[in-house]
Amino acid sequence: MKSAKLPVACLLFMSPLIGEYLLGPDPHYAELLDRTAVESLVRKQADGTDTRHAQLLLAILMLEVWLSTFRDRVGAVRATPARERIVA
Repeated sequence: MKSAKLPVACLLFMSPLIGEYLLGPDPHYAELLDRTAVESLVRKQADGTDTRHAQLLLAILMLEVWLSTFRDRVGAVRATPARERIVA
């Protein structure tokens, strides 16, 4: 089964939101994800050099919106990155 692609109009609509939520000074997702990697994906999507990750950016955007909405209600998100959970 072929995966659906996000329509160009949806990406254009999301652009201001992506910048506002994902490139802001203190995004909540940074406690869970590598901020540098997310910023790189956003820049590449915006300048058109790599547009393969639109669905991933949408998922990260939804995570950020959810965290910014509910984080204060449930307390700060604390996660141990997988690389730190691996015991040699």
